[in-house]
Parts: sequence; C-alpha cells; structure tokens
Amino acid sequence: MNNGDTWEIITIPSNPSDIYSIYARSEMVLAATAIDGIYKSTDNGTTWTQSNTGLTTKLVWTLASNGQAIFAGTVSGVFSSTDEGTTWNAFGLTGNYITALHATPNAVYAGLQGSGGLSNASVWRALLQPTSVTEPHENESVTHTGLTCYPNPATTTLTIDYTRLPFLAAVPVLCTITTVTGEVLKHVELTESHTTFPLDDCANGVYMIILRQGAMQSTTTFSILH
Repeated sequence: MNNGDTWEIITIPSNPSDIYSIYARSEMVLAATAIDGIYKSTDNGTTWTQSNTGLTTKLVWTLASNGQAIFAGTVSGVFSSTDEGTTWNAFGLTGNYITALHATPNAVYAGLQGSGGLSNASVWRALLQPTSVTEPHENESVTHTGLTCYPNPATTTLTIDYTRLPFLAAVPVLCTITTVTGEVLKHVELTESHTTFPLDDCANGVYMIILRQGAMQSTTTFSILH
C-alpha cells in the first residue's frame, strides 16, 4: 500500500489485446476483454480462468455491481451474474451495443452506442425487483415477490402470472406497464391470474410491470425483441 507509487504487471492468459473494464471484490477479480470475454481470478490476479458460461459474445465493454449481482455490458446486450461471474444470464437490451454500466440497489443504468455515430447514443434504466417484504407504516404499500411473466424476452405476446401472490380473488388487480423512464403504456384491471397481452404496438426495449391491489404491490421487468 503506497498510494499508487509503484505498480506491477499482472499477466492474463493469451495476453488479450484490450482490457476494457475490471471489477474486484475481496480476492475475486473480473477482467472484461475485447476478444476473450471475461477472465476471473480468485487469488488477487495471480491465476486466471475464462468465465464466459452463458455469454453469447466475447466482446465485453464494461462491468458493474450493486452488491447483489454483477452486470456485464457487451456488444449483444446486458448480462447478469449472481455467483461472482461464474455463470451469466441475459438481462436485457439484447442485440444492443452497451458501452457503459452503473448499478445501484434499485436500478441498472446502461449507456448504448449510437447507430452510425455518436449523435443518437442513449441511456437506459432497468428498475430491479425488490427481494424482500417489510412491514408497512401507515398508508404504505407492501411489496411482494412472486410476479412472473413469459416469454422473456417477449416478441408478439406477454403472459402475466400472479398465482403466487396473495391477492384476493374477488378483487380486481390494477396492472400498469411502463417504459423504464416511467411512460405508461397500459393501465388495466385484471380479474384472471393468467393474462396475455399483445405486444405488436410496443417497440424493442426493457419495460416494467406493476401490479397493485389495495396496499399490496409487486413489480418485475421484461424485455421485448421483435
């Protein structure tokens, strides 16, 4: 520890041409590369192995974490890992060129490269589903997990399933579908725990579903890829 006065080279197998991003926690280090995907070290960078299970591309631009999951921005969308980068799952914005990521406990922000230049670059946000239930104060809502939707990514239709939620069968459930920036696309009452919506009029992207019944609420995200 000398405040950066001295440095040492850490060798990564195959000597990748470019290393775009590094994420470290305790002795675990992840390195995002241009052609080899993600390398992982569990001994402070002494030894490395490739850690690309689940990735559909090996060009990884950026890494970020909110303490619960690690997110990777690639040339084919965002991926997430909940086992310290051992395996990865598609998280959204499939097919988009992700150049920057930032994650908080409540949301993931992604910077996208513009098509054909920099003038139409954009920033996207995906709100994260709460993972716990807390007792409410007066006039506060209770957030429940258990809301699911499929297929995800969706193409022409999306089915919402809230059979695992403690909603009352005799009371309608208010369903709101919004963009990640908060624009409301649909706002309807549901009377069936399985409901299918057409998506022909919705553009590709990441969206939120919010279900409410009285003081109870559940939220999840989904993506559309036509």
